[in-house]
Amino acid sequence: MKPMNMITYRIRGELGHEGRADLVKKFVEVGQPAGVIAHYVRLDGGGGYMLQEQQDDPEAVYENALRYLPWIDIEITPIGSIDEAFPVVLRVYS
Repeated sequence: MKPMNMITYRIRGELGHEGRADLVKKFVEVGQPAGVIAHYVRLDGGGGYMLQEQQDDPEAVYENALRYLPWIDIEITPIGSIDEAFPVVLRVYS
């Protein structure tokens, strides 16, 4: 099974215009993490989602998350495709 990370982030509600401008500056400076397959934003302006290849260096994933914590809340969840996961489900529950 090819492991991936689903990164969900929400912009903190208390951020005003200046705080969001600071977040944009940080994104221009740091960019997105290595191995991003897709990056989508919520159309309500409240955050977004990234699909990332599993990284060999979890420290780098952690460091990237820490860089954005003043502005956003981040959840990183290991995921796999249903095509790869379903045979495991069948072995266990059939």
